[in-house]
Amino acid sequence: MDSSLHMIKLSDYSAFLFDLDGTLVDSMGMWKGIDYHFLHKRNLSVPDGLQLKISGMSMYETALYFKKTFALSDSPEELMNEWNDMARDEYRYKIGMKPGALEFLKEIFSRRIPSALCTSNSRFLVSACLSAHKLLQQFDVIITSDDIKSGKPAPDIYIMAAERLNVDPKKCLVFEDTLQGIMASKAAGCDVIGIDDRYTKDHFLDKQKLSLYMIDDFREIKVIS
Repeated sequence: MDSSLHMIKLSDYSAFLFDLDGTLVDSMGMWKGIDYHFLHKRNLSVPDGLQLKISGMSMYETALYFKKTFALSDSPEELMNEWNDMARDEYRYKIGMKPGALEFLKEIFSRRIPSALCTSNSRFLVSACLSAHKLLQQFDVIITSDDIKSGKPAPDIYIMAAERLNVDPKKCLVFEDTLQGIMASKAAGCDVIGIDDRYTKDHFLDKQKLSLYMIDDFREIKVIS
């Protein structure tokens, strides 16, 4: 057996909970581009650190943040609809999975390990993304920003996932790429494996401190009985 692999003992956990963007799919760069085009056509510049500031927020919270920060007259619903329209085809046709993620998901699905997707993204885009990768019917539970009032780092989304799976949050293992998501996981009482992503490099050390370990590729972990 490869000694460099990180082992996950099934006896330690009742369920696996996954973030989507930056964790399972390589989409963070796409959102950076959408923010640029969205603001550029309004003759506004993208402030430094915008992506890190809104990371983990629900789409509604992000809309409120944009309204306040950029003094926009659009309603939150109008902003969310515009972002959904801008991102739809990207999720359907262009965005790929993170290294090893699809194979790892197929393994846990085949072993019938209870699983949930817990994302700050909209259900509209989540459905487009999961359908493109033939994963829409695979997760036992899917929770999106449409289902929660407080986004990450609030623990709500992970507590809700554990409740819907009928498991103790302390018996859940979370996979997350952002510091806010990792903080949400820990606040819910879950263990977490941090996913390294180039768009959250500034938070690497903080993520590492809160995670069991950090991985670049899902092939670095192995599930054992």
